[in-house]
Amino acid sequence: MKKCQYCQTENADGTLFCTSCGAKLEEEPVESFDGVFVQPPESTGKRVSGFAIASLALGAAGMVFGTNVILSVLAIVFACIAFHRIKGGKEKGKGLAVAGLILGIAGVVFGILTLAAVFSGIVGRVLGELGGALPDLPSGVLPGQIGKM
Repeated sequence: MKKCQYCQTENADGTLFCTSCGAKLEEEPVESFDGVFVQPPESTGKRVSGFAIASLALGAAGMVFGTNVILSVLAIVFACIAFHRIKGGKEKGKGLAVAGLILGIAGVVFGILTLAAVFSGIVGRVLGELGGALPDLPSGVLPGQIGKM
């Protein structure tokens, strides 16, 4: 029988939480195969940040769908929220948040470069259909003044 250290209630062996107050029961050392007793690792009691996980998932999705910069921006925002919550000591998962931030930034850069390449291809095609270049303007004439001449 395990005794709860908070409310002193006796609990059955193998129970992880007190049946009366719900507190986590202390784990007893476990005997290994060679007869040496080993203390189980202690839990920090912190949850992994959901924002860090979401940041990593959105950052990866932003890289897969390169032109969707919104996913990458959300990954950056969620990583910042995760950093704030992790720094406050409420949650863990800093590595996930860092990975999400890096993927988010890379996704934004990749998305901007992709959109720039597509846009320059469209402009190049339009210019090619116009004869390869913009018409020459007389010196001292601004493009907005062409129709007024």
